[in-house]
Amino acid sequence: MDNKNYTSIRNTILVAFVLLSSFLGIFTSTISQYFIKNFLNNEQIPQMAVNQVLVKIIAVGTGTTLLGVILVILIAIKITRPLAHSIKQLTAAMLEVDKGNWNVKVSINDNSELGIMALTFNKMIQNLNETSVSKNYLDNILSTMRDMLIVLDSEGFIKSVNHSTIFNLGWDEADLLGKSLPILSGDFNNHESWDLLLQGKIRQKEITLIKKDHETIPVLFSASLMDMDNIIVCTAADISEKNKAEQIKEDMQKKLVEVSREAGMSEIATGVLHNVGNVLNSINISIGVIQSRLKNACLNDFFKVMEVVQNSGDNWVSFVKNHEQGQMFFPVLLAISEEMKKEQQEVGREFMELEKYVENIKNIVYIQQSVAKKGGMIEKFKINETISQAININKNALQRHEIEVIEENAQEFTVETDRLKVIQVLINLITNAKDALKGISNKKIHVSVRKNDQMIQVIVKDNGIGISKDQLNKIFLYGHTTKKEGHGFGLHNSALAAKEIGGQLEVNSEGEKRGAEFIFTFPCKHRSIQGERRQV
Repeated sequence: MDNKNYTSIRNTILVAFVLLSSFLGIFTSTISQYFIKNFLNNEQIPQMAVNQVLVKIIAVGTGTTLLGVILVILIAIKITRPLAHSIKQLTAAMLEVDKGNWNVKVSINDNSELGIMALTFNKMIQNLNETSVSKNYLDNILSTMRDMLIVLDSEGFIKSVNHSTIFNLGWDEADLLGKSLPILSGDFNNHESWDLLLQGKIRQKEITLIKKDHETIPVLFSASLMDMDNIIVCTAADISEKNKAEQIKEDMQKKLVEVSREAGMSEIATGVLHNVGNVLNSINISIGVIQSRLKNACLNDFFKVMEVVQNSGDNWVSFVKNHEQGQMFFPVLLAISEEMKKEQQEVGREFMELEKYVENIKNIVYIQQSVAKKGGMIEKFKINETISQAININKNALQRHEIEVIEENAQEFTVETDRLKVIQVLINLITNAKDALKGISNKKIHVSVRKNDQMIQVIVKDNGIGISKDQLNKIFLYGHTTKKEGHGFGLHNSALAAKEIGGQLEVNSEGEKRGAEFIFTFPCKHRSIQGERRQV
């Protein structure tokens, strides 16, 4: 249909109908008057014939009128049928949309008003469909996030939370919506933290969140301000397992230290320190992987994507649809979602490995504890004899490496202290000297003892590789070692043991390849050091 105005068509039909009716009425009236004038008053024409002619004229006029009406109706039906069909299409499409079907389309391919209306309707449905798909896609990603997501308004009140938040904290969504964030964390009760939160300037801060049962869980918390919607998007990654793994590592290390101190024998040093040390190294690697994953999580990429969308302003749907950068929005979100799944799987595997490592350590420690002696006993003994015992424990290794040990103990001294701690320190010092002589010719270790007032000094000196000046201040730090196969445990543990009996360890060296001298000083009578241990 080429008419552009259906109202004009309707009016044209009505006018045609009125004109046709008027014409037929006038025609009939004119014929009747003509007949009456020329025939009805003519006495020569019989009355019956006149009546017959008059009836025929009226019949012809009436028939013509009816024929005109029928013709007009048929024309109207012919013209309005496409109009009714188009209206029916639009009505059916609207009912489908009302049922939630966003895939409907109206096919009216003409330039009429209804055609323009159908085109506009199709475009509107397409835009609404794209917006709905975008929202559903984003909602699905957010709902499957492993990390907790909390959206706040500009005043810090909770607008929405994702499924992970409800699952991890045990709250119902209705309990949280409209409440201020401090309901979930006491870390924001001070002005400084609260201001940083409202400014969206918190990145990877360790805080605690409060569960509905009043228990707390540690999380890495981040907050970012979305200026476009004037909201604050907060994420929280549960680090309970990471902290638990670190605590297990610390507890196992303490047990290791206690076992090695109590035993004070080379079998414990080579057994526990070697076996458990290797397991602890594996635990360190797993914890490093977990920490790396948490710090470099895809949430950072998610925030970057959201910043790009934010910068597009209120027309973000058009930006996502038409802009070259915006068209990458959904593929990037999909990639982030897949990466989150991989992160979750990788972290899960690392936690399973941690459980295996911890079980191995428990078994090793249990075996060693079953044969270890109890330490902490204060007893009187001759230090010269204890020095000889420490040398004899290393005798086989010293002979195998062709090392000459020279004891310079002209005078005997009796002390009263923890003998196991003393022998532990001496064994470590002699072992350290032995290792420093690798690759050296004419290997020698000098061990001497002297008394200075109420203090005993045992000096272990070697002619080995020496210690550079920049290493002297680090030599007793935990984890510091200059050996390829070392763990930085022996000297650190020895320094702690010396402190526990009121003594200390010192080291002197003139540099690399100039040998080293370790001085172990402790009281003749036991003097324990109370309080918290400090790193040497």
